[in-house]
Amino acid sequence: HLNSGGFIGSQTNIAVCTGTAIMLFAVRNGWAPSTSQNSKLEKGLGLEDSGSDMLSGDPMGMTFVDVLAAGSFGHILAAGMLLGLHNMGK
Repeated sequence: HLNSGGFIGSQTNIAVCTGTAIMLFAVRNGWAPSTSQNSKLEKGLGLEDSGSDMLSGDPMGMTFVDVLAAGSFGHILAAGMLLGLHNMGK
């Protein structure tokens, strides 16, 4: 059940969902690098179109690779949130 004190609704669950949602939102709206937008050190790390030839059915051009990368980095953000909360004593 949802109110049994298990994983659903716990700090860990909320951190992972929040971190993953933030990264997926950032990649989808072009605020984070993706397969269609890369950043180069010479250009001040600004995002620019890379002319990627990867096929996507998504209107914004988000691919399966983008979803995996954003989800992975979202989990890394969640680990940082959880370590920070644990360090604060919550």
